[in-house]
Amino acid sequence: MLELTEAQQTQLAKVLASQREQIRQLWRDQEVPPEYRIGAMRAINEQTEDRIRALLNDEQKKKYVASRPRDPARTSQQPNVDYWPNATKPK
Repeated sequence: MLELTEAQQTQLAKVLASQREQIRQLWRDQEVPPEYRIGAMRAINEQTEDRIRALLNDEQKKKYVASRPRDPARTSQQPNVDYWPNATKPK
């Protein structure tokens, strides 16, 4: 969909591998209280999205942003209660 070059595909694979490893380490770290893990995971995901956008040209960024689901938790409005069950359903 984004028509990535081979170099971009290689870089993207590294970014995603790094994300997976960071999340794996987070869940293995017994010193991180469970109630903080979700927030830490969101931070890792946001950092990953920033790194992905940095790899893209302007046209690819437009497509990438348009393809991303809207997450009400990242807006100034509080999500309504109906959002969470739908957001966590497997697709």
